[in-house]
Amino acid sequence: MQVVTPSRIGEELSPNANSWPHKPMKYLDLDALAQHKRINKLYTNLTFCFPLSDTSVHTQLSIQEALRRALTRRLCPAFPWLAGYVCDAGERPGEGQGRFAIKYDSYVPDQPLGSHLVDPHPRFISFPDWKELKRVQFCLPTAGLDERRFARFETFDESAGNVLGFAVVFVHGGLLLTVSAHHGSMDMAGLAWAMRMLGKALRNEKYSEEDLRVGNMSRKGLLEGFKENDESIEDSNVKDEGVTERTRPTETKTKVNDETKQTRLCWASFSFSASSLCMLKESASHDGVPSDRFISTDDVLSAFIWQAITRARTTRFTAHPSSLTTMLSRNIDMRRSFGVPLAYPGLLVTSTTTLLTFDKLFSAPLGAIAYILREALDPETLRRETRAQVDYIKAHNAPARKVGEITGLDVRLSSWAKEDCCEVDFGPEIGRPVAVRKLLLEAGAREGLVYFLPRGRDGEIVVDVCLTVGDMERMRMDREVERIAVMVGGMGVCGDT
Repeated sequence: MQVVTPSRIGEELSPNANSWPHKPMKYLDLDALAQHKRINKLYTNLTFCFPLSDTSVHTQLSIQEALRRALTRRLCPAFPWLAGYVCDAGERPGEGQGRFAIKYDSYVPDQPLGSHLVDPHPRFISFPDWKELKRVQFCLPTAGLDERRFARFETFDESAGNVLGFAVVFVHGGLLLTVSAHHGSMDMAGLAWAMRMLGKALRNEKYSEEDLRVGNMSRKGLLEGFKENDESIEDSNVKDEGVTERTRPTETKTKVNDETKQTRLCWASFSFSASSLCMLKESASHDGVPSDRFISTDDVLSAFIWQAITRARTTRFTAHPSSLTTMLSRNIDMRRSFGVPLAYPGLLVTSTTTLLTFDKLFSAPLGAIAYILREALDPETLRRETRAQVDYIKAHNAPARKVGEITGLDVRLSSWAKEDCCEVDFGPEIGRPVAVRKLLLEAGAREGLVYFLPRGRDGEIVVDVCLTVGDMERMRMDREVERIAVMVGGMGVCGDT
């Protein structure tokens, strides 16, 4: 993996491995679920939006210096792997090829570590200003802010290996701080942990023993593989081509309209207030859910979005709804299931897949669909399938697929709503963010991608959706969507920036 990569908005980010000859290098093996090439080419980008009463050059330099000192004098010395880069562990003497690890510099007291994580000079853009960003409720794609120009790394970046990177952009009246986190090194919960630790550094707070223990813990052995007497991978719904009980009928695969491939994609953000989420869950809990069972707000919102997207797509298909199936793939945090600390900063996420016919998805009450999603979270089943996934990765150097995906029918959902990013205090100079958002994702845009962004301090959840332009127009005008949510900003069309 190439180590040196140019920043999209600044200097070179990472020193070449050969430029670190005077300090002993250390290695931190990545998690078992990260031991394949695909995930180690991905980044998660998240933008923290801060209002500022003063954006003079003096203030910009002061904030930039505070961030630099927090990273190099406190955060990275405490967690030195954050200043490292991901490599094939075959670079390590005595190790074979094919195992991924973070290679990082040993910390030397009183010397800065991690100065390459942030640009040495702040960047200022005149438009959009804070007033305009506030008008579109910080819907960054609508404001023309994309990953290619405003993040250290794009979501798909084959040349990069840095664990972290920060882009600092000032506007009239505010600051946009974008963090790029290497996906093989940390999932969204890990990114949120890193930002909490950065907040402590900026507030000049001492890290607790628990912070240091969990933040630097080994990633080996957290997920045990199957034992000889355990169920085989064949029995765990993890196979090469997804030939499982959840495999969709062949007929469905022939019904996708070819025009989908030629239609431009766009992103839009839908805001769900705390009161609308409460109303939605209350209604769903009494319609299709056994009285002694629980469904979460996340279950209900996932079901609502799945139904809304599928309704918007129906006009593109001539087949009867009973012959079309749609799949929801939903990322699940496995820390609690495996007894791992919730603050663990690595990659410990799997996914569930739920397959329904259009007929079933439309005819069943929202609560019934939410309950189906909740039932898919059986801890024992998830542990078994996660361990099977690990064994598959070891054998094939690639993630196993559970069912064949069909663009134009399916939805891939990542919920970050539980992460407390908006609550983090980043010190006296910038304080707490008023919003946490995503930049426009173009190169990695896929029809049916959905992100629940971190919940706001007022309980709001913003949902980012990627669809074709036509489908997005229909979803925007959907009566149920209009009743519950507000489309903020407008559509950010891929290719327009």
